[in-house]
Amino acid sequence: MSDSFVKLYASILDSSLWWGEDVATRLVWVTLLVAADHNGVYSGTLPGLAGKARVTLEEVRHAVWRLQQPDEESRTPDHDGRRIEHLPGVGYQLLNYQKYRDRRSPRQIADAARKAAGRVRTAVDMSECPPQILDLRSEILDPRSEILDPEGSPEGSAPAAPAPAGEPAPSKPKRPKRASWRFVPSDWEPKKRHRDKAFSMGWTPEEFQVEVEKFQAHEFKAPKSDPDRAFDAWLLSPIAKEGKSSHGAARGHSGHRSRNSEALDYAFAIATGKGRE
Repeated sequence: MSDSFVKLYASILDSSLWWGEDVATRLVWVTLLVAADHNGVYSGTLPGLAGKARVTLEEVRHAVWRLQQPDEESRTPDHDGRRIEHLPGVGYQLLNYQKYRDRRSPRQIADAARKAAGRVRTAVDMSECPPQILDLRSEILDPRSEILDPEGSPEGSAPAAPAPAGEPAPSKPKRPKRASWRFVPSDWEPKKRHRDKAFSMGWTPEEFQVEVEKFQAHEFKAPKSDPDRAFDAWLLSPIAKEGKSSHGAARGHSGHRSRNSEALDYAFAIATGKGRE
């Protein structure tokens, strides 16, 4: 039995075959449509076709003969209105099978046009995106991205459908996991791009080194896997900015504690009583 299917349009009810032929011929025609393969070829014998259509052998022979005759009333002028052709040693070819199989409804045409337009818009939008957005898009699409959960499926995605009863669940291939950590690996060193970024923001080498040490000693709440990307974010984080501000305030212009910080310490000592002998 063929595993293919056929599109059966309601317009068949208005065809010359439907109102001009007998019941047995109509049954045989619909049976041929259902039993043909994806190329529109029915491979079988007339007795087998009679059994499928639930008609007699004489009726199927008459129907096959009628379907091979020209039909001047047919709305499809191809092949002079003939509907099937005998293939010696094989069976019968349904002549307009592929034409009706490939026909699309107005809704299908509109859906295809909308998807094509979306692909064009996506291509245009991506070409105009800044590099940062393209990098983020690549990370999201990367199956190894941290955006994926430990099982390798996108967060919030629907669970896979369970296997049918009596059948073992299909094994899910495991994706290679990237090593994750909460403390920066001991062998990590900042890259040239990190220094360039920090210096462009007005950092001094001493301030940069302090932030490197703070970054290496920091325990992250969420596991990380890429120290370079994590340090990129660290340089722009409020923690680093606050640390830079405190470094500058404490250092002053001469490299020693500023007068303001000394005054604040003196005021604190007086307020707490620690400055009185």
